[in-house]
Amino acid sequence: MHGLWNILTKHQEQGGYSHHPETLRWKKKLKALYLRHNTLVREFKKRKYLHKTPLDEKLATGPAKQNILLNTLSEQKTCLKINLAIALRSKIFKQFFSFIFVIIYVLWKN
Repeated sequence: MHGLWNILTKHQEQGGYSHHPETLRWKKKLKALYLRHNTLVREFKKRKYLHKTPLDEKLATGPAKQNILLNTLSEQKTCLKINLAIALRSKIFKQFFSFIFVIIYVLWKN
């Protein structure tokens, strides 16, 4: 989030990921990005994470609400389900091979 903020403020929307769809989505909506950042900071604090890089509120201009989505909510939910399925398969895969390794080790020791 800080990288996005820096592209839109310090780098005058130039270079790096300045033409990335997610960057363009926040263009001229720095107040909304600032508020989203603060929401994330509150979540960090609830989880006992430290946050020492506040954003400059003076730069938070434009609308306070982000109303542009790159994907519909339905598409986002589908992506999350797919990612969860991949993560679960990966975890099961790792557990399976850990189990096989233990069996091989036990057989080898005996």
